Amino acid sequence: MEICVHTEPTQRGASYRTLLQAATAAAEFGFHGFFRSDHYLQFGTPVRPAGASDAWLSLAALARDTTGIRLGTLVPPVTLRSPVHLAVEVAQVDQMSAGRAELGVGAGWYAAEYEATAVPFPSGRTARLAEALDIVASMYFSPCSTASATGTVWVLFEIRKISGRKNSFQV
Repeated sequence: MEICVHTEPTQRGASYRTLLQAATAAAEFGFHGFFRSDHYLQFGTPVRPAGASDAWLSLAALARDTTGIRLGTLVPPVTLRSPVHLAVEVAQVDQMSAGRAELGVGAGWYAAEYEATAVPFPSGRTARLAEALDIVASMYFSPCSTASATGTVWVLFEIRKISGRKNSFQV
């Protein structure tokens, strides 16, 4: 069994320094991974904007400032983040961290967050999730030098395959 730490910096207004201290402590105590939420708003009523904290941007910094511990999110909604952009971001963090990035994805659920970021809350979120997984997988594991995918929401036209990503895919 591998035990990881999960934190909600958006809910508490945690700074990058606080995240770094928590990730460093988690590594020192022998935890397998350090994961953070991927939200821009705090939960509750009234809905309040969170402090400026982007999940993959802060994980990129942690990739450079930590060693040994795996890094990831629980979980980026692919209906709020483009699967192409997400795949590229995670691959970059994976390179920056010497292979310690973990990608998990979700369908999105927090309607207020969509409204606050000017993105319509979509119907058919699980179908979009399946389509996004196909796109991400083709970008990482296509046997060709380019990847393409056609779905009902996203169409991926011959984007260059992401190289350097480990040949593992967890769902």
